[in-house]
Amino acid sequence: MESIPLPKKIEIQPNKKDPNAGTVTISPLYPGYGPTVANSLRRVLLSSLPGAAIFAFKIKGVSHEFTSIDYVKEDVVDISLNLKQVNIKSHTDEVVKITLKAEGEKEITAADIEKNSDIEVVNPDQKIMTLTDKAASIEITLWVRTGLGYITVEARPEEELEVNAIAIDSIYTPIRQVGYQVDNVRVGDRTDFDKITMRVETNGGITVEEAIKESANILANHFKLISEFDKIGPDAEEEESSSANATADKAEDVSEENKEDQESEEKSE
Repeated sequence: MESIPLPKKIEIQPNKKDPNAGTVTISPLYPGYGPTVANSLRRVLLSSLPGAAIFAFKIKGVSHEFTSIDYVKEDVVDISLNLKQVNIKSHTDEVVKITLKAEGEKEITAADIEKNSDIEVVNPDQKIMTLTDKAASIEITLWVRTGLGYITVEARPEEELEVNAIAIDSIYTPIRQVGYQVDNVRVGDRTDFDKITMRVETNGGITVEEAIKESANILANHFKLISEFDKIGPDAEEEESSSANATADKAEDVSEENKEDQESEEKSE
């Protein structure tokens, strides 16, 4: 029986101007497989790769986001928008609390966030706020966790935070942009084989090569499961339920940790 030939050439060409971007070339693919493979990879790249992001912050002396701060050029809404653009790489699956303290007249960037062994700031030049006077003083607490995709505040109605903590939308995906083009290439006497040229840009939390490999593995695992669906036993539904319960328990643990932090802070005050 004749089999579908697999591509023989896969290359990743780094972008000389942007170290976080690159071009992926895959060829030759059997006619029609170009759009199928490229679109599948693109969707997984944009939606399914894990990343880390700030999901809440608290500014000392600020009770809500619709306010201004003495000696700070930006209001709290502007600060929250800047914090959303801070790209973070986390080395743990746990929620991490970090702080940012600054004084005097200066521009505060992500580089001013305290160093932490579990957290790595990928874009330290990202502006957060501007202090406009030598008498200015600011202290911010940031909460970071891992996740997938883009999660809005409205999608987390059950979330419990410390008093005066402000929740923000979280951009977990480490992929900024993905685009692709499918062209025809010659294989023997045929000229209708496909060639994929895919342009990928990350936020620096993952390399283009790592992103492609991880996305391909996610797809491969799904297709492998589908190809062996007859081996899925009756316990699958029970395992799925157990997994859902474990996720719920983890969420409760995070809420309980926030409550303990809040009680400790109130006692110290």
